[in-house]
Parts: sequence; C-alpha cells; structure tokens
Amino acid sequence: MYLMNECSIELPEGWNDQSINVVSSNSAMAPGLTLTVTRDNLPFGMSFQEYLDEQVEQVSKSMVDFTMMGRQNVRLDGTPVAEIECSWLAKDVRMHQLIYMLPSPDGRAMVITASMPGQMTPGQLAEVRRIVQTLKFRRT
Repeated sequence: MYLMNECSIELPEGWNDQSINVVSSNSAMAPGLTLTVTRDNLPFGMSFQEYLDEQVEQVSKSMVDFTMMGRQNVRLDGTPVAEIECSWLAKDVRMHQLIYMLPSPDGRAMVITASMPGQMTPGQLAEVRRIVQTLKFRRT
C-alpha cells in the first residue's frame, strides 16, 4: 500500500516510489520558499556516503555560478543527514538553497531541498531548519 495525502493506491510488488513532493510558502504569482522532497535508489554497490559525494560533485558542476556556503552534519528523526547551504544562478536570478541528503529507513536516498529566490535572511534560514527538524519517518 502506498499512502499519499489525498488517497492510497494498490501497486504491484516491486514498484518504486519516485515521486516528487513540492510545497510552497506563496502562490505561483509571488514566489517564496519552496520545499521539494525527492527519492532515489542508490546505484548498485554504492554506499550512501559515495552517493552523497557524487551528487554534491554533480550539482557543483552542473549549476551556473554554484557556490557552496556551508556543509554540516545534522540529525533528522535520529538519522545522520548532510545539510548543504548553497546558491546558484537560475535564469538571471540567484537561488539560495538548504539541501538535506539522507538515507531513508528503506535504504534509499532522500533529498529535501528548500529553495528561495534571492538570499534567505537569518530568520528564514532558522525557520527552514525548524521546519525540516519536524520530519518524522513512517516506520513499519
């Protein structure tokens, strides 16, 4: 059984959750903070740490004018997580992001990205961190 906010659906055995959840603090006409959650299977034989390092390397090379402003280890729901603060240029607009990369309880990679055009204020950064700290895994 796969649960979503609005409903549930019976899926055949072996199907993978590759959904992307996107929530925003403002309407599409007044962009604010966007929080995106993605999931990914680890490539065959790759540890989570190897996956993390490879993803950071790929992002730093593929984003225009990418700047890593900080990287630290934090915990979400008891799970060790890499928090990456960065900025990059998207269509002439500087994007500020906090990215959380973590292994989910089912052994997949989960990425939570908070994005905002411009520069987040210290208060906004603190609020993003507070919100992300409320993450609780469903454990079966």
